[in-house]
Amino acid sequence: MKKYVMSSMVLILVLTACLPSLGGGDEPAVDTVATSVALTQAAQQVAPPAQNPPPQQPAQPTQTLEPDVMATAIVNANCRSGPDVIFDYLATLKLGDSAKVIGMNDTYGDWWQLELNNGTQCWIQADSLTFTGDTKNVAFVTSPATPTPKPKPSWAGGWTSAQMMSANNPNNVEVKTLIIVQNGNTITFSFPAFGNTYNATGVVSDDGLSIDGRAQRANGTDPIRFTFVMVDTNTDQFRGQWYLEGNPSWNGDWCGARNGEIRPTPCRNG
Repeated sequence: MKKYVMSSMVLILVLTACLPSLGGGDEPAVDTVATSVALTQAAQQVAPPAQNPPPQQPAQPTQTLEPDVMATAIVNANCRSGPDVIFDYLATLKLGDSAKVIGMNDTYGDWWQLELNNGTQCWIQADSLTFTGDTKNVAFVTSPATPTPKPKPSWAGGWTSAQMMSANNPNNVEVKTLIIVQNGNTITFSFPAFGNTYNATGVVSDDGLSIDGRAQRANGTDPIRFTFVMVDTNTDQFRGQWYLEGNPSWNGDWCGARNGEIRPTPCRNG
């Protein structure tokens, strides 16, 4: 800036030196007025244009990522293709296992859409789950179209089953016949195990495809829990598992078949 100002002053002094002397009158000579105008215009041309500061960029807000909401099964829970028991069974979220919550729907009750570890996306009722994280952040997901209801299968009849008797010894398997009696959504049967007779009762799911049950010795000791799930492509086969009620680490596979079918492989459901 100083360089421009000094240049302007030098130019003004040079032009001033070239001015003719003024006469004795009060009015300035015409040439003097023109020269002053020229000097002013020259000074304006020499001065650099004012530099505007660059606009300030607004500060970007810091985004805080909410942690995933997780659901943990408090029972062996059926995971379905939609938020109602009329939707097809897709998988089982086993007791104690967790999955990411990706949606919810309360059209047919309180249902939550999960993404299982293998990538399967399916729905489980809220009363089978506990949650970690803020469920208020879970988006509402529209239910798929309601499928055409299918006739419920029956569990009644004779099943040839294979029960693994020890989780640490997969070769310790007992083959036994289960005569299941079904009355509505309740089933009963008896079976030998560990040198004793166990009496079993269970509740059939609303779609008829699975049983959650409990069995114990005649004297009420050593109760076990079990789950049977019919194979989705063959209702004459089931996959299952059992565990000792007081010690879940003592568990094993339990599967069966009827009407001439062979037992499914793998035996355990889930």
